[in-house]
Amino acid sequence: MDSGLKKIAPADDAAIRHAARILRGGGLVAFPTETVYGLGADATNGRAVAGIFAAKGRPRFNPLIVHVQNQAEAERHAIFPDTARLLAQQFWPGGLTLVMPRRADLSLSDLVSAGLPTVALRVPAHPVAARLLRDTDRPVAARTSSTVNPWSPTMLVSQNRSSFSSWGRRAAVSLAFTSVSPVAASPQATNSGSRWKR
Repeated sequence: MDSGLKKIAPADDAAIRHAARILRGGGLVAFPTETVYGLGADATNGRAVAGIFAAKGRPRFNPLIVHVQNQAEAERHAIFPDTARLLAQQFWPGGLTLVMPRRADLSLSDLVSAGLPTVALRVPAHPVAARLLRDTDRPVAARTSSTVNPWSPTMLVSQNRSSFSSWGRRAAVSLAFTSVSPVAASPQATNSGSRWKR
């Protein structure tokens, strides 16, 4: 698998279909979501997922977010308590990531969870991400396409310009996300690698 940047294409139907073929073939694709440009891979393919860590210099103890088409697909990968179902119904599709216990029989690569018993799931609302997931017909593991330090999932715009430039691309995006673990005694929101109780 070659994870080098080959092409920057407008997100039209043909380009999205081509990107889906790349993902199904074990390659990496950068795509927009509501909150970030994500560097994605087929979440069921361990070699492809390892390519995200290699391309970003990301440590393998840092989990990835698995993007899926809908809540029904998410529930095939994780055990949803009632609180999680309520949150998903309220905020999906959208920028919310839910962190829940992995199902024992799920087909996702263990790398997406970094050895943890949980999996981070999101149903994106961005039309390009939604179409890419539909055309790929597989869950897509992704994190920000910028190069980040081992502890932080967010970056400043100036840092993003530098990261994209290293790929031969200049872009400015503001990266931020919120994830919630509804299985904790008190649901916890995480941002910038820190945790606080709501």
